[in-house]
Amino acid sequence: MSAQRGFLLAGPMLYAAIGAGVIIVGLSVALKVQSSRLETCRVEFGAFKMETKRIGEAAEKARIAEEAERKEIDDAKEKAVVKRITDARARWLRDSDSGRDKAARIPQTPTICNDPADNQRLSDALERFRTGTRGLLEQAEVQTAQLIELQAWAQEQSGVR
Repeated sequence: MSAQRGFLLAGPMLYAAIGAGVIIVGLSVALKVQSSRLETCRVEFGAFKMETKRIGEAAEKARIAEEAERKEIDDAKEKAVVKRITDARARWLRDSDSGRDKAARIPQTPTICNDPADNQRLSDALERFRTGTRGLLEQAEVQTAQLIELQAWAQEQSGVR
């Protein structure tokens, strides 16, 4: 009988070579699987980027269209406010002018008092008063027109919000 040394039929180098071959084949398969997964992820990511870009461009177009529409509405509102202010100012000036015309049509009496000196002094005082108040009235007209504009603007702003 021959001397039996163990149950290994081949030498340890053969088993090491087989083990290295199995490891190389396993790693090659794993590399192929991971490479295909990487390529799939790249394709999916490329599709995701394209879809995101398409959605972003569509959103940008919608924003630009909405902004243009909002600008048209704002311009129309601004024109309406300016027209209302202009009309209100013209109406106010017309009404205030008509009030002056009525006051100017009041007949003046030739004498106010029996004493001519008093008449002249009173007449001079009234003329100074009219001259002094004319400047105030002109300033008041400007301030009133500006107030009307401001009120119309404030009303428009409260209606916008």
